[in-house]
Amino acid sequence: MLAANISLQMVKGMTTLYAEAGPKEKLLIIAEYKKALTLYLGSVCPRTSGLQKRGNGKAARFSTTL
Repeated sequence: MLAANISLQMVKGMTTLYAEAGPKEKLLIIAEYKKALTLYLGSVCPRTSGLQKRGNGKAARFSTTL
């Protein structure tokens, strides 16, 4: 739950920056936004092996365990 709240606050802050930015700055903000969220979420929800198999043998895109 904490990771979700932190992610939400990051989105709110970056959205405010994006809304106030000029056209040239928006591309930089988007790049930083992607880096920040990717690094943060990767640290709190690491993917161990990409696609994981479910009990029925089919590949699952996302793991339900943290």
